[in-house]
Amino acid sequence: RSFGLPQLLGAVLLAGTSALAVMLRHRLPAFTLGVLWTAVAIFPVSNVIIPSGVVLAERTLYLPSVGVALGLGAVIEWAWQCAGSRSSLRHVAVVAGGVVLLAGVIRTALRLPVWHDMRSFREHSLRETPNSYKTHWARGVQLFQSQDFAGGERELVTAMVIFPNDPQLLARVADYYKGTNRCETAVDLYRRSLAFDGSRFYLRQRMVSCLVTLGRLDEAMAVARRAIARHERGARRDSVQVDSVMKSRVNGRRSTDQ
Repeated sequence: RSFGLPQLLGAVLLAGTSALAVMLRHRLPAFTLGVLWTAVAIFPVSNVIIPSGVVLAERTLYLPSVGVALGLGAVIEWAWQCAGSRSSLRHVAVVAGGVVLLAGVIRTALRLPVWHDMRSFREHSLRETPNSYKTHWARGVQLFQSQDFAGGERELVTAMVIFPNDPQLLARVADYYKGTNRCETAVDLYRRSLAFDGSRFYLRQRMVSCLVTLGRLDEAMAVARRAIARHERGARRDSVQVDSVMKSRVNGRRSTDQ
């Protein structure tokens, strides 16, 4: 959200690696290829052009890791050649490689319990990626399933604050508010969700239902008529429903007046 020391260090690392890849393109072409591979593979999920709402995920690093392996392999080969016939340096390199490999094995073993079940995975995700809206979303759904409605609402709202442009999340929160008779808030969320994805006619129907509940019949009819003009599915049924409620209320007033 703001530019600080971590961002500065990341920018310096990025600029330095890019410059090094250009400088070594003839001497270590495999290193340059690895850097280029990593950049191309990670760019679509980097949130630079298209915000994905995912800060970091292991699944997004599989393909970029190929480039990292290429680059590291080139550096290791260069270091091995520089060592030449000096066996002591080569022994140090072998030991260092073994330590890195062992550290990777230990890290993998420690990481395995995270994947024991969905509850364990979500709890770890919440601690490790607190800025991921999908983590809070999943946690909110889990709390709702455990009948912790206040906690579930808190997590869903947090997810929406972190990333307010996911139409499915907006619709999920809107459904919650509608189900708890808070249609005033639900209508706004349905409207925002439909602005991102207007193809889901059932959300429009739920919004119309909420508007009817709130007594905003003219607004509900306007929504239905715009949907009819766009030939959207179920629009005429919405119009008939609103019209029926309008007529029922008019007849009710007449009966009262008489």
